[in-house]
Amino acid sequence: MLSANPIIMSFNKLKRLIPARFLPRLWYHRSKGKYYARKFGYPAKDMTVIAVTGTDGKTTTCGMLFHCLKKAGKKVGMLTTTSFAWNDIEEINETHKTSLSPKQLNHYLARMKHDGVKYLILEASSHALDQGRLADIPLHTAILTNLAHEHLDYHKSMKKYRSAKSLLFKNAKYAVINGDDPFLEPLYHLAEHPVLTFGQTSKNDLIIQKTVTHPNGVQGEISINEQNLTVDIPLFGAHNIFNAVACLLACETIGIEPKIAIEYLKSFSGVPGRMEKVNIHKPFTVLVDYAVTPQAFKALFETARQVDSGRLIAVFGACGDRDREKRPILGQIASELCDKVIITDEEPYHENPAEIREMIALGIPKNLKARVEIIADRKKAIEHALKIAAPHDVITVSGMGNQTSMVIRDEKIPWSDREVVKELGQ
Repeated sequence: MLSANPIIMSFNKLKRLIPARFLPRLWYHRSKGKYYARKFGYPAKDMTVIAVTGTDGKTTTCGMLFHCLKKAGKKVGMLTTTSFAWNDIEEINETHKTSLSPKQLNHYLARMKHDGVKYLILEASSHALDQGRLADIPLHTAILTNLAHEHLDYHKSMKKYRSAKSLLFKNAKYAVINGDDPFLEPLYHLAEHPVLTFGQTSKNDLIIQKTVTHPNGVQGEISINEQNLTVDIPLFGAHNIFNAVACLLACETIGIEPKIAIEYLKSFSGVPGRMEKVNIHKPFTVLVDYAVTPQAFKALFETARQVDSGRLIAVFGACGDRDREKRPILGQIASELCDKVIITDEEPYHENPAEIREMIALGIPKNLKARVEIIADRKKAIEHALKIAAPHDVITVSGMGNQTSMVIRDEKIPWSDREVVKELGQ
């Protein structure tokens, strides 16, 4: 266990007393963003920057873009929730944050600039946008994958959440947006150039006509620029076709034709901790995923159902100090789509973990409560899932993805869902 610095603990307590969107606090974040951009010499100013925001799919879409640009011979860097990568360097993101602090962000951008990076793939959170932490990064292309129930503890309403996301497009030349969601239409006029849309309806610039899951991944039939093309990626889940087509449109804005990018995506191996199969040589399947939203839960469980023919066993919790409203929704979705549900702890931060578990359980319909067990200790919960699994069952362990630590109050404890599964599955 890593002991917490008492000064940091006192500072964190003070931060919790000040509302996150208190105006002086927002000014503080924005001034920090400007200060560190200037201090490091505006390192992103000569880069072609593609930023990805949205409730779900950001990290995978970033990974796809990074893969395609590397395949195209570009000097490209990437900053995401899971990792920081450029050239032959890759570092795990130990902060658990989608967007880094201004000092960390500009530090990495300066390193990339020094190493010759010309293209940057940047994952952007609504918090960073609202706080102005990315305001001094010039954007070539901004992508919005989708918008669903999340972070309402901070934004308070879906309209304010959308408003935060919209800030990304005011600083972009090109916009790529999920066109199936009418709630996003007010964002269309914000970018310098006309918006490029993707989705399943005929009004979109790129139309997803059909998706088919096969043993090695998922395939999508699409229409773009009066061409019918096939996207075939070695990842599970129809939602990954949506991530892939967002990538294709962004590639087009920097001169990579869709049919070329489609070829590149055939060798994309995915992102650690995102629908990742853990190999433990058992007659059942274990998937580790980051799903933390209602929309992501549905996608995870619907995809997991297609992996094998047995029962679906879900192990999950909910993060503390964040959106409380979604917790019973997660419980309801899991109990309705899975055969067995094991509610456990995730990262409670400063909340009582027992209360978090109880809030999740509140959403479970009375007629489905027999499917549910509550095991507080996450390792014991995973161990129980492995013990009860039968041949052809699928276990999902979700919420923490590829994280290598968890936070309890102000202490960071080493933890990896993947490594725990491997240890217990021996």
